[in-house]
Amino acid sequence: MDKELSLVEHLNELRGRIIISLAALLIGGIASFPAASFILEYLRLPAEGLIDTLVFFSPQEAFLIHF
Repeated sequence: MDKELSLVEHLNELRGRIIISLAALLIGGIASFPAASFILEYLRLPAEGLIDTLVFFSPQEAFLIHF
């Protein structure tokens, strides 16, 4: 069955899971970045008649919206 783990073994397992999660997030971000413009246009479709352009309140917001 399951064996008892020490604190160090738990921390090593946690570290491995965090690394895997960050790698998956990075790969997903890189894979979806080329489609960001299409996704933004798709999300804007329901408000087609309400807004003409997207409004950004800070310079970095236009860049961060792609992530």
